[in-house]
Amino acid sequence: MILSKALCILVATFIPLGCVSEVVTIDTTSDNNDSSRLLRATSSRSLSAGLPYPMEMPCMLRKADKESSQHLDDDNICFCELQGSDLEGILDFKIVQLMDIPPHWCDSVFQPGRTELLPGKLIVDDEEMHCTMETPAGENCWDQIVKNGQIQYQAAVTGNIKQLTSSSSRRSLMTGDRTVLVLQGIAGDTTIGTDIPTKEELSDSIFGTSGDPFNLKSQYTACSYGQLNFVPTTSFGENGVYSYISDTNAIGSTSSHMRNEVYYGARDSLGINLPTVVDHVMVCIPKGTVGDWIAYALVDHWLSWFNNEWCTFASVQLHEMGHNLGLAHSGHGLVEYGDQSGMMGYSYSGDDLPIQCFNGQKSYDLGWFSSYTVDFNSGTFNTWHGDIVGFVDRDNAGSRKMIIRMIDDVTQNSYYIHFNRKAGFNSGTLEGGDLVHVASKGPGYVPSYLEAELGGGEQYSISDFGGHPLIIKVDSIDEDPALGDGVMKASISIKNPTLAGPNPTSVPTPGPTPFPTPLPTPGPTDQPTPLPTLGPTADPTPGPTQGPTVVPTPGPTDAPTPGPTQGPTVELITNDPRMINTPLNIEVAELSITPTNLALYKKATSSSDAPGYEAKRGVDGNNRTIFHTFNNGNNWWEVDLETITVIQQIKLYNRDVFKERIHGAVVKILDINRDIVASGTVDAEAPDTVEFNFENAAGRYIRIDILEGLLHLAEVEVYGFLSAVGMPNLALNKLAGQSNHDIENTANNGIDGNLLSITNVYGQNENVWYVNIEAVAVIRQIRIFNRQDCCKDYLQGAKIRILDHNFGTVNDVTIDTVADVYEWNVIDTRGQFVMISQPNGNALTMAEIEVFGTLSLIGVPDLALGRLALQSNTEGGENIAGNAINGNIESGTHTSGENIENWWMVDLEAIATIRQIKIYTSPDNVIAQENLHGAVISILDLNGNVLTEKTVLQTRPEVVEFNYPDTKGRFVRIDQPNGMIDIGEVEVHGKWLHHGMQNLALNKPAFINNPHDYYVASFAVDGDGETSVLSKYTNTLNYWWVDLGQVSTIKHIKIRAGAWNTRLRLFGAVIQVLDENMNKQNEIPIKEITYEGVEFSLVNTVGRYVRVIQLHDYLHFAEVEVYGIPIYN
Repeated sequence: MILSKALCILVATFIPLGCVSEVVTIDTTSDNNDSSRLLRATSSRSLSAGLPYPMEMPCMLRKADKESSQHLDDDNICFCELQGSDLEGILDFKIVQLMDIPPHWCDSVFQPGRTELLPGKLIVDDEEMHCTMETPAGENCWDQIVKNGQIQYQAAVTGNIKQLTSSSSRRSLMTGDRTVLVLQGIAGDTTIGTDIPTKEELSDSIFGTSGDPFNLKSQYTACSYGQLNFVPTTSFGENGVYSYISDTNAIGSTSSHMRNEVYYGARDSLGINLPTVVDHVMVCIPKGTVGDWIAYALVDHWLSWFNNEWCTFASVQLHEMGHNLGLAHSGHGLVEYGDQSGMMGYSYSGDDLPIQCFNGQKSYDLGWFSSYTVDFNSGTFNTWHGDIVGFVDRDNAGSRKMIIRMIDDVTQNSYYIHFNRKAGFNSGTLEGGDLVHVASKGPGYVPSYLEAELGGGEQYSISDFGGHPLIIKVDSIDEDPALGDGVMKASISIKNPTLAGPNPTSVPTPGPTPFPTPLPTPGPTDQPTPLPTLGPTADPTPGPTQGPTVVPTPGPTDAPTPGPTQGPTVELITNDPRMINTPLNIEVAELSITPTNLALYKKATSSSDAPGYEAKRGVDGNNRTIFHTFNNGNNWWEVDLETITVIQQIKLYNRDVFKERIHGAVVKILDINRDIVASGTVDAEAPDTVEFNFENAAGRYIRIDILEGLLHLAEVEVYGFLSAVGMPNLALNKLAGQSNHDIENTANNGIDGNLLSITNVYGQNENVWYVNIEAVAVIRQIRIFNRQDCCKDYLQGAKIRILDHNFGTVNDVTIDTVADVYEWNVIDTRGQFVMISQPNGNALTMAEIEVFGTLSLIGVPDLALGRLALQSNTEGGENIAGNAINGNIESGTHTSGENIENWWMVDLEAIATIRQIKIYTSPDNVIAQENLHGAVISILDLNGNVLTEKTVLQTRPEVVEFNYPDTKGRFVRIDQPNGMIDIGEVEVHGKWLHHGMQNLALNKPAFINNPHDYYVASFAVDGDGETSVLSKYTNTLNYWWVDLGQVSTIKHIKIRAGAWNTRLRLFGAVIQVLDENMNKQNEIPIKEITYEGVEFSLVNTVGRYVRVIQLHDYLHFAEVEVYGIPIYN
């Protein structure tokens, strides 16, 4: 390839340089093909000759990030594409720049290809648009434009800003042949071959017409395996290049002026509307225009511009054409162009380098490997394991995948996993070659960001994936001769230890049956024990605590530390009566965990929101966005952490301008009653970041107040751990086991509530103790009491693990010191087992193990819905007791009388194991909220005896939740000794106690549509857990059903899993209850399983058939049990 001398010097300088980012989308469908828009050619034109005129027609709002080669002259530009009569009768296409707009104005109102700017006080002056509206003092005219339109993005609104209902982009295909016209601008002061390349050189560098091996055409063809090809137009020009000679000098001209001069001049000379005959137009601007700009393109469009020699550099060509295809940038860290593994990051001033394609996110959007991709949603995902190969090895992939997309159903963010194989057409990838890459991207037209580059044995953890953690691990990366010579594969495991999703709904029957006997009233009980003391005291106090406690301190430390601590501090409960015979100088060990931002994606509010700068931007995990109040003075911002949180650090990230405005702001930690627990003031004048450190301040809300000026920040982070105060000990008296034991020191001694009994395991290479919580638990804290008689060092080196249903490790920590008590705080980690192991043959001995948390509510219904409720008295004729269990929070119940003891009660009509009681008050009724303060919530047995009771401590609660370790009871009662009961709804989540009920499915007729060999349908109802039913095929419609023989009220369904692979195959299946005509009466998706299998309780469900459907795997299980009551005719 022949290049000019000047160009060869630039090629030799191989340095990463920026390219432009455009989030501009232009509608090209409506009028571009209208013959009335095909305009006459003119020999010359001067775009500056027209006089300013008021805009008469709506224009399409566009945006471009015009970037410089050294990032010293970057500019955010807002354009509008004129339409109709505003084109002055001679232009088929024109964009003008909006002048004097406030910072970030365009970001706040712009949506690609969907936003129109309506006429009114807007003047078009050649290449510019000016706002001439009169505004109050201190306000910007463009802000007034937004206010007039009230920033309502709908199909028809009044004012100046309107969002269209759809985007019309005719450049939507990512495959096929696309014709390209290159317009070469030659200015009056340009020397061909010296200042600009020749036409032949330009064609060769873009299309390879003279043998250039690496260019726009060759690389898109290679990367897409021939699915997308950019070819030079043959309609006019030479080898796709048409030169236009202008009398205007380039030196001293603006890029916008020369841009219009070349495009419109060439179009008029050719006498044709260009996008009607070609798919893409690349405009090469001659050397000498003002500024250090590189190139920019319109997104989902056909037009791009390049600054002189940048038109010949392949990476710039691919990058800008990527914008034409709708691709945003690829970032890394805080740099929007920082992902150098593919072409949508930096561009480079080299002709034939770097030889690389696109990252996993861009390749997913391009659709070239759709047969080799798989999507998983956070709401249903559990685990996936398999091999992935690089894009260069598509022909050897077989059934292996190339891109794994993980979709967060809550935030709509996605994570893209691919193997960045450094070979073939990707041999020059500049970052993370032969590593597994994880990239993230939010919804809409936003950059992707490279999150991790993983080698064999490495893993990346996402702390919040749909509300729960996700772990991506690369098990190995190696060559696989079975796939071909030099072909590499990466074996990866993706694990979500939780399953999220809504509780299944149930179909109600007409109403509850009458209560046959008088309601029992509870007898007098002792007053509940006081709340645990806040932290260790000098001397033990009498009463037992209900769970771990925390110690708030009055305020932050004097000076911030460099960063958050590595884990939560640990406080020993010295008033535990079981410690009465132990020394008071107890040693407590802190088991560290990875710091987690507890404010991320939580609900945020503020005193006012500037358009586009909502409060939620302060907790979106993105330091490049900001929240911004609208009013000047008395501003506040607040985030609700949703639960009591032990806060150790709050970190504020300032925006990049007006940093001084945060000076004097007060940061407060508020408790559940919104009382101040701790606070600190921003003393620095204009800080980049501010850190406040606290000694375990327990609160729920973080609030920032500032009396004067505006309040804006980029991000607020909160570090600490979730409080387990008041949570039940889920391990108490559950099933425990160990690898061996002596006769007295059994595994159950570790969960019997007695610190004087011990568990003792020895004699194995790895000594193991575990407890089965018997359900999926959401764990916040694990506490281990060491022996006090001897052997305290035996626990050093032991590992604590939280395990899932299949004994897979979800989270773990190692005990690295000697202490009396160990506390490990985790962030709501889901699991079924807690295991403690001691390797290397060391004995494992402990006094007690406690696991604090809640039991999962996935698939656990509201048993109170539609039951029978009574109350002490009724205020008026409409506020009856049943209003609190009808599923409508707006109805509610209300007793009368303030100086009498009021009560409300629901009869579940059967014994149930209760996991949670949730009480709602009206969110707008402060009096009703205050009336709930001090109420006592009790669970009663069949005879009306109180089994457990808890008191409402919040002064004005909207919602109250109490969690229980599957407490058996029949009645739930609310007593208010000090006033009225005024509640909206009461939910009692749990499962029916099915012991004693008849298994209606046992030995009944069963059917499976695709049986596998001898695994017949009847094996699932034979009462033998060793046999199982199995479908012949996977990933097809597999179903099994049992006929109960008659219509029955179905209370509980249980599916026993069998072997480990049977448990995994239950994921994604659906259980249905059908009536006599096989019509669906209830449906329950399986989103969570235990070691034993799955079980669901049902409310108000009547049917004859129970069906299990599996579309995504083999249908495989051991036994189906259906408990209920037959309905006899």
